[in-house]
Amino acid sequence: MLSDGKVVIIDAGSRQGFKFDRKKDFNMKVMKTFWSKAQTYIPPELLLPYKEEWRSADHDLGKCVQYWQIKVQKLRIDKKYTVVLNSLREHNDAIAKCPKVASLLDNLNTDALDWITTKYLWGELRAYGPSADGYLRRQDNYLTAAAKLEQLIAQTHDRRVPYCKNANEDILEEWQLRKIMKQWRKDYRSWMYPESLIKCANSSPGVWHEFQRSAFRTHLWRMSGSYEVTVFFIVAPFNDENFVLLRKCEKSARNPTEFLEIAKAEVRSRRR
Repeated sequence: MLSDGKVVIIDAGSRQGFKFDRKKDFNMKVMKTFWSKAQTYIPPELLLPYKEEWRSADHDLGKCVQYWQIKVQKLRIDKKYTVVLNSLREHNDAIAKCPKVASLLDNLNTDALDWITTKYLWGELRAYGPSADGYLRRQDNYLTAAAKLEQLIAQTHDRRVPYCKNANEDILEEWQLRKIMKQWRKDYRSWMYPESLIKCANSSPGVWHEFQRSAFRTHLWRMSGSYEVTVFFIVAPFNDENFVLLRKCEKSARNPTEFLEIAKAEVRSRRR
């Protein structure tokens, strides 16, 4: 809200008020987090025009906020903006459906969150989601990045539980990861498309083994948009520290295989 020409942000939890004189400070403290969270529910290409318009708006923070208060009212009656507005209206429903993500969003590093949403979750992966038969298939309506992240956290956590004393903290060794991967891959009826099973019914053992290995890798890719990201969060719990570590390792790696190996080694070394 505006108070004496300044923007005041009220934290409903702490009741603490923050006053901002400059748009630059407001961007760093508020808008950076806002855009990052919004991007978990709205595709980046739909959000980009608003981000650009905010950047180009008046540098006087009070005038900028007044302009956007008017802008939002106009958007409500402009049909071409209904996709974005509907996404914002559905925000509370999305939080209810994604409790793990909702509880993490306030604590996740915004740069790392931007990285996984733009590079992986909003990429080709957006087309995949649980179908009526329970398998991850292409859908007519895309799933939000928040929904995909919720699935990733839930499914990797469930696979970790039998091997952890505390699944929210423990880091798994390589032998534990191999056992999980082997058991999961052998449980192929839970993730492989039935039509694929029929197609390979009369294949030789060698052909079947290779097809199963490839199909399983694809299944793990469909969970996050990256086989390496999915495997990493089987080794380590999903939290801000591990999230930032994974982003750092991806930036320094020369290829996906090296990326995963560096990330596993790094997170295990931190535990010791």
